[in-house]
Amino acid sequence: MNISMNRRTFVLVSTVGAASTGSLARAADRPQSSPAQSNTQDPEPPAQNVQRDQAWAKLEDWARDANSQNRQFALAALGTLPKHKKAADVIVNALILDADQRVRAFAAAILGKAGMRHAIPALRKALGDQTAIAFAAAKALWDMGDHSGVILFREILSGKAEPEDGLISQYMDKAKRTMHDPKALALIGIEQATGAFFGPAGLAISIAQESFKDRGAAGRAFAAQELADDHSAATRSVLELALLDSSPLVRVAACQSLAQQHTRSSIRRIEPLFYDKHPAVQTMAAASLIRLHRWQ
Repeated sequence: MNISMNRRTFVLVSTVGAASTGSLARAADRPQSSPAQSNTQDPEPPAQNVQRDQAWAKLEDWARDANSQNRQFALAALGTLPKHKKAADVIVNALILDADQRVRAFAAAILGKAGMRHAIPALRKALGDQTAIAFAAAKALWDMGDHSGVILFREILSGKAEPEDGLISQYMDKAKRTMHDPKALALIGIEQATGAFFGPAGLAISIAQESFKDRGAAGRAFAAQELADDHSAATRSVLELALLDSSPLVRVAACQSLAQQHTRSSIRRIEPLFYDKHPAVQTMAAASLIRLHRWQ
């Protein structure tokens, strides 16, 4: 077996094992078991028989939730379905209609990260939105080889476009405060470890804050993300065990990596997360089931 993959598997095994004295826990609706178990695979859970319509409804419902952060969780999960026009349509709807400019900017960033070319017309239209959303749309278009936003970039660089009223200036103000806040500085490290997995920084920070007391969560999540490329049985077993981690950050990462491996045998272990207590986990589980079942 590839030595580098063995090392990456060891990283997650070690962090999951170290967490077993208190950080591994079952998903909300599963029977409780001792958190001090060894790293042996649990018996396969009973089938939940989640159906296609249930999975799509879960994603669409959270995308309309009253809480803007929950809507972003849903959009992030939908972004893992780049080949599904239905997923792109839900994200585009948020880009155009969401009342929160942060969600609109997040939707633009997700479309770019996922390379959803169906959304290019909507992203071009978003270039006329507030500067923060226009900037995110221009970046998304640029990432897909469309340079429609080049004028906006030039105006921002030359100072003709002033983002004082948008998210860019808010981020700058926050950055200044962060330099004097030790806890915020620590969160930067968490963001760097999870940003590639979660996409736009806001989501990584939001879920990381919930797991801040678990200082190993970001490392475990990063390891789970990296192991997506290793299709060995040993790695799959460790990723499935990580679905039981107490941190939603890790559960989401493990769920996404298993879906990326396209191993249908993981379906029954992902299904219980469809009923997890955290919306980020629920929505990623729904998206992962759509991928593994190859539902349209």
